[in-house]
Amino acid sequence: MNASDRDTPTLTWEVYLSESLPSILAEVGLDDAETAAIVSDVEQRGRDYISGGRASRRALRVPFFDDVAEFQPDEAPIGCKADVAVVVRNSLLEHAHARSLVSDAKLLEVTYLATGALNSWSSEHLNQDENAAPVGNFASVANYPRAYAALQALALAAQSGGRQAFHSPDGPVPELPAPGAHETSGGKVRRSALAELDGVLVGN
Repeated sequence: MNASDRDTPTLTWEVYLSESLPSILAEVGLDDAETAAIVSDVEQRGRDYISGGRASRRALRVPFFDDVAEFQPDEAPIGCKADVAVVVRNSLLEHAHARSLVSDAKLLEVTYLATGALNSWSSEHLNQDENAAPVGNFASVANYPRAYAALQALALAAQSGGRQAFHSPDGPVPELPAPGAHETSGGKVRRSALAELDGVLVGN
């Protein structure tokens, strides 16, 4: 599939996954195994994302509103762009981008093409249950009830404007790490609870 084919506004999610995304990844030199892993991860993240409830989707996407403000196309609603950040941008694709295998320009192409395709597909399959729990890749966000509640409050504030009341849920307070526990013998920083939550939002 050439570049002009990929620019079609009627691109479906199935074609995006089977042709457009693999084509872009092949262009930048990713091997078949890594390409397949990224495509599979994006597909699964999409299924998991739409299977969660409306409240969970709002909470999962709201941290990315600032990041996606400049995403293309300009006319796409901020929520649609944030959906792409959750499902596509923060999949295993980010690992390749962090290793400079996928350039910023190619990343923009990937997210641009995904926006309409993901929005059209997800609108037909979304779980409309308001309070259904996150599933699959996103299920472990429930392990961080205070952070999750904060994201939900932030999502409501972003939706309605102004301030939003926040009540921290009951639960045990996480223990602080022991002195020196944040570093391994090799000097590498271990992931904190906050970083673990970030790992739910960004594929790992």
